[in-house]
Amino acid sequence: MGEIHYFVEMGAEGGNSSVRAIDRWALWNEGTVSRRENGSAAFNPVSGGAADWGNLYALTSFNDTKNNRRVEWGWAPEDMGDFALTQQGFQGCMALPRERFVHVTKGVQDVNDELTQPGNFRATRQADGTYTSYTLGVMPLNEVVRAITKRARRVKVDHRRGRCDRPKKLMSSSSNHFKLYAELTDVTGPAGFQVGVSPDGSEYTNIYFNPSNYTINVDRMHSSLINQFANFTNVGYFYPYTIAGKTEPLRMTVFLDGSLLEIYVNDRFSLTTRIYPSRADSTGFGLYVAQGASAEVKHLEAYDGLLNVWPDRPLNSSSPLVFDTPEETNNYTWWPGN
Repeated sequence: MGEIHYFVEMGAEGGNSSVRAIDRWALWNEGTVSRRENGSAAFNPVSGGAADWGNLYALTSFNDTKNNRRVEWGWAPEDMGDFALTQQGFQGCMALPRERFVHVTKGVQDVNDELTQPGNFRATRQADGTYTSYTLGVMPLNEVVRAITKRARRVKVDHRRGRCDRPKKLMSSSSNHFKLYAELTDVTGPAGFQVGVSPDGSEYTNIYFNPSNYTINVDRMHSSLINQFANFTNVGYFYPYTIAGKTEPLRMTVFLDGSLLEIYVNDRFSLTTRIYPSRADSTGFGLYVAQGASAEVKHLEAYDGLLNVWPDRPLNSSSPLVFDTPEETNNYTWWPGN
């Protein structure tokens, strides 16, 4: 009988990944359990990573015995950067419920010794020289996605090759509630989506995979004209597998629900963050390919106008923002980085 492997999430403390030095996430570990000489149990990690590479907080899950799956949910707090709300309190919203599972991929080739390094997957070598990779899988619950997209306006775009020095606009949305999906191959540089685009280009958010360092990035530098909101780039690690000599397609799904932004990649990566476009017309979205890069787009579609699951809530539930003053913060020198 072989070893029994356990996947354990440690999701009490959420956090964020960024280009800054603040890195704290909800984590998971895969490992085996053994007994110490004193009789106590020992958990021996063999792989691990971030349960969400953004700011999803207080992850909790339960065993859905009816459907033989584990369901997870989490809280996405407001992201105010180095400023604080003094009178409005700490607010946030629930992200999409997700399914957690052991993600198994067979026939993976180790082209650059990545599979043999400690990381967020465990790879076992097979007789033919390939590897079987194990990691923690994640995807939004299928029935929830079907329900919120059922009456949305679906847009499907013909296959095309994207090479440009600026984002290619796919369409303008009548709302800021939509789902995007793209399948990209032969990605030579940063490529993905652009969302929250204003007609004059003053506001936009770039979401892209960078093959040079195996990262998914959410560049929020121009997400909002309100400069008090956090605008650093969220960064998460994602390593595409090589199978039968080819890099696997990048299957990227993006959900935008007001300020809440969720990214899922290949059923084994998630990143949750917040963006705050200040303009009511910052609802455009499209394909993003960085200058000098290219990507083959095998599939591209959008669902515009997702279901409002809380119809009794006011369309505008915002309250006035009240920030700490210079007097209260010693001219903002109390905050990190100032």
